[in-house]
Amino acid sequence: MDEGTDEVRSSSVLIVDDLPENLRLLTEVLQRGGLVPRPVTSGRLAIEAAVIDPPDLVLLDISMPEMSGLDVCRWFKRDERLRNIPIIFISGLQGTEDKIEAFRAGGIDYVSKPFQELEVLILELTRFGGRFRYAAFFAAVFTECISSNSIGLW
Repeated sequence: MDEGTDEVRSSSVLIVDDLPENLRLLTEVLQRGGLVPRPVTSGRLAIEAAVIDPPDLVLLDISMPEMSGLDVCRWFKRDERLRNIPIIFISGLQGTEDKIEAFRAGGIDYVSKPFQELEVLILELTRFGGRFRYAAFFAAVFTECISSNSIGLW
């Protein structure tokens, strides 16, 4: 395996959601894609984890107790070390205003819950494809999941 593929495989994704079942699903999908998921259950833990070891991407729930995902995103964007990390919101909020607020806070995309595994994989393909040299790796993962029918949509 070449260095570029290893770089993609070792890419870490900080997953922030207060619901364990969402963390489990996203962790499984990202692991199948060769990524390194880092699940945490609160905004405070997300900030602590990111400061210690900045992730390559953040999947962030909006509605959480104590500190909302919007507040976490704003915190990241104010911090010099973390401001360039892409943040994708995952939320059950469906309103247009909710989505606009997520983009205003600094998110690069918005996935509505309940999300399908295919949607998450496609999202990773498009986002990481532009960020890393070896987007072909993600295309291979996607193709493998489709051909083996392991995505759980059918």
